[in-house]
Amino acid sequence: MLPDTRRTEKTRCYSVIARHVGPAKDTAVTTFHSPPPSSPNDLIGSQDIRLLAEIGFLALSKGMHAEAEAIFDGIAVVRPDQEVSFIGRGLVALARGDAHAAVAILRQGPKTDAVATYLALALARTGERDAAKEQLEDVADMASDPTFATAARHIAAEI
Repeated sequence: MLPDTRRTEKTRCYSVIARHVGPAKDTAVTTFHSPPPSSPNDLIGSQDIRLLAEIGFLALSKGMHAEAEAIFDGIAVVRPDQEVSFIGRGLVALARGDAHAAVAILRQGPKTDAVATYLALALARTGERDAAKEQLEDVADMASDPTFATAARHIAAEI
């Protein structure tokens, strides 16, 4: 269940939108009168998460760090266990020049090949090259995705 304050906020938003849209004449408007979702996972679908992540990475690539961070923070709210929010927030920290924050963020993420690879990059940026190489060797040896195994080998050779 969403906390009462968030539930009240959502209901208030639905009411404001419904007032501005006018009387319900179709199902799109009618949905604004429905009760708010009972779980953050009900707020947004997987396809929407992928689209938001793409927008977040695009914003990051354009130097829009605050906007990218807001997007990845939002993803973290509705999908707290998915790697994309950790990777996105870690990359935002790296883009801002805060490799130590990136390491802290990525260490909290799920233990996936992608998170481990980005963690190694962040470790290298902090000067912890040995730890970064060790992390990359682990990914190269144990990755379930051959793409990350190959990438880890190439990155390790560069460090």
